[in-house]
Amino acid sequence: MNRPWTVALTGGIASGKTALAALIAGARIPVVDSDAIARELTAPGEPGAVDLRENLDPAFFGVDGALDRRRLREAMTVDPGLRRLVESLLHPLIWARLESRILAYSDASWVLCVIPLLTEVGETPASLTIDRKLVVDCNENTQIARLIVRDRIGREGALRLLSLQSSRETRLSRADDLVVNESGLGELAASARDLVRDYTRRSQNRTGSFPDAAPARLH
Repeated sequence: MNRPWTVALTGGIASGKTALAALIAGARIPVVDSDAIARELTAPGEPGAVDLRENLDPAFFGVDGALDRRRLREAMTVDPGLRRLVESLLHPLIWARLESRILAYSDASWVLCVIPLLTEVGETPASLTIDRKLVVDCNENTQIARLIVRDRIGREGALRLLSLQSSRETRLSRADDLVVNESGLGELAASARDLVRDYTRRSQNRTGSFPDAAPARLH
């Protein structure tokens, strides 16, 4: 089975990952989303939900057995031990299903793999081959403003969410390519078009870099 050339998209919370992924998907590029897979795995009866049910306080589940995702996320912001436990249970399952989804696109020239926590999890499994790392970025004040509107939370709540992620400097240091998302959807769409063109060319050459290529910065 052929494995498609794979680009991992990451970035800080509220940086524009979802919007950029949607724009790339609109160009008929397959997109695999680790957050969507996590939601699948924690649905009632799924392996992740079973493992969480066996290891977490019943208060994190509704009377119907469904995981209260918001309550768990809020608890994880103040309890690092709980966060580590949840990650130890879910990450192996997420990686395995992520790899399976990528391989399902064996006829595609390349696949975009959205991994919001790519820089938080350390090394990815050896089975998950990433050919290029793409970071979408904006300054922290922009993130905070977007979170306040999107999640209907105060500034302190937004800062807590930011504190759970790796630093902006860490993400930028690991980027092969960078999209700056400060100016709105129009410029983000232009960046998406440039990325599709560039990654399609790279995938056809089956290589992650070119001798004269520095990390790309798109606005």
